Amino acid sequence: MKLIIIIVTFVCVTVKCNAISLDYYYAASDFYRPGNGSEEDSKQVLTFVEPAKVRISVFYEVFCPHCRSFVTETFSPVLEKLGRYLDIYTYPYGNANTVKKNNKIYFTCQHGPTECYGNKLHACALDIVKSNTNALKYNICMMKYSNSNQGSDDNAADKEIEKPTKLNIKYYYETHCPYCRNFETDHFREIIEKLHHYLDIQTYPYGNVNRLHLPNNTFEYVCQHGPDECYGNKLHACALDLIKNHTAALLFNNCMMDESQENKGSDDKAADKCASNMGYDSNGIKECALGEKGSELFNYYGEETSKAKIRGVPNIWINGSKYIRSDDVMEDICEYFVNPIPPCENKSSTENA
Repeated sequence: MKLIIIIVTFVCVTVKCNAISLDYYYAASDFYRPGNGSEEDSKQVLTFVEPAKVRISVFYEVFCPHCRSFVTETFSPVLEKLGRYLDIYTYPYGNANTVKKNNKIYFTCQHGPTECYGNKLHACALDIVKSNTNALKYNICMMKYSNSNQGSDDNAADKEIEKPTKLNIKYYYETHCPYCRNFETDHFREIIEKLHHYLDIQTYPYGNVNRLHLPNNTFEYVCQHGPDECYGNKLHACALDLIKNHTAALLFNNCMMDESQENKGSDDKAADKCASNMGYDSNGIKECALGEKGSELFNYYGEETSKAKIRGVPNIWINGSKYIRSDDVMEDICEYFVNPIPPCENKSSTENA
């Protein structure tokens, strides 16, 4: 599947203020079907290969009013929603003039010496802030109209960036899907343990289920991996309902899906093992899964999954946008925070050690 990018040039219309332009480059993506062609693999819905990043170059100057409008009103939401798919290069210089005299370099900027200083602030942020996405967000913040004067000065640089609200993560899955289990084992547990204070995580244990409405106004469920998976989904739904600490409930379900569990996990044996390790009584969860309450909860998650119109699992949405997994989900989530949160800073320092 090829992605066609329209080439756009944005021109600042005041006299000699043609200081902002964008160059877009072509990128392509494709589909793949995971697995080895087995019957189980053939049931899996096609998933995306990570697309090649689209390169964008933005040339601007910090006091140009049209640059400020573009950066804060157009570029900012693009970065927020599509940043992980873009390879962005920004050049804070604009209609400046560089003069070399007596082995020294002097700059003359269109909007005066303070603009030259503002351009330098942006350049230094790009150099010093380790995450390019966070550096871009910091520079966007300095150009906002809410800043005094024209922004991009010491006051704007010192201004505390708004504390981010919790990221909303919606995770749709089914308990016996091998790709869901792999995600839970390799990525999700670390995310829960390290980032739960900064995330609003909502999980939907349902997946690719066929719900049949029977004449007596009841429902029959046919799960992709058989009746045992339906029961496993109900175990997860009941854990989310009965374990009052939501983070603990997420970790309990993650434990049941861990690839170290026998069979396919998410059964009575896994529930007993995880409950024992975490200091819970699994009897109530198992009774719920076998009873009417478990069916009610399973039906609820089915309705929510249907509303989302998802195709295939695991299926993850972050702040309302579909997330396409990379090799480092933790790093991807960290990129959403303008001010790096401690777990992300610690991760970065560990990697750079």
